Amino acid sequence: MADKPKYPNREAWLSYVTERLAPMFVDAGAQLPPKIRIAIGFPSAGRKGKVVGECWDGAASDDGAFEILIRPNQAEPVEVVDTLVHELIHAAAGIEEGHKGEFKRVARVLGMSGKLTSCGMGDALRDRVLPILRDAGPFPHAKLNEGGLTTRPTKQTARMVKCWCEECGYVVRSTRKWIIEKGAPSCPEHGEMSTDLPVEDEPEPVDGGAEAGDEGDEEAEDGPAEDVEKWRRLVRIAKRLLRSVEPAPEDLADYKKVMGA
Repeated sequence: MADKPKYPNREAWLSYVTERLAPMFVDAGAQLPPKIRIAIGFPSAGRKGKVVGECWDGAASDDGAFEILIRPNQAEPVEVVDTLVHELIHAAAGIEEGHKGEFKRVARVLGMSGKLTSCGMGDALRDRVLPILRDAGPFPHAKLNEGGLTTRPTKQTARMVKCWCEECGYVVRSTRKWIIEKGAPSCPEHGEMSTDLPVEDEPEPVDGGAEAGDEGDEEAEDGPAEDVEKWRRLVRIAKRLLRSVEPAPEDLADYKKVMGA
């Protein structure tokens, strides 16, 4: 049976370990800030980033506390404290130092090993930390498997198609799926709208209704893209003509031009 955690939450456990680590920083000629908050959470790079820890300067917090975040997929206590010590060095050396200068000095004196940008505890430092972890008891945390379901916003993948009224310029957007299945939206004043769907995606004209247009329908469906575009223009011009008691000269001219008259 697993030992019962001594601390009620992760933050309390991390704060205890930090208090026990503080004298080691003093021995290394460094000083931890008086106010540090440590939490399990995603660094600012987010879930898709690879950063496992992050330290925010006290100037970023309203009460001047340094903030350290440790990624929630870290659960093994030694690995968590590896990240914790790395971020505590940033807090002690100053965020502005990056991984150079005072950061490098404190890290090497403490006994961190490896590349400074990802350095962890060397064997000697780990041996000093293990008794602290035994005193701290079980780490009250379980690894977060980041591939699971979450309430994070989903990225929109459907392209919204622009639809506009040739008469007044009224614009709306709709999905390709609905335009193909139900047809283009209608302008409140002028009827069916034009769209920027590719020719091959345009919905087919509905059969019936206009006897004189039946042959034109077949030609538009069977003919090349230019014929389909010609049919579209004819439909738009015909709508304008039907709405007008006295058709505008330019509409009649367009009609004759398209028809080759």
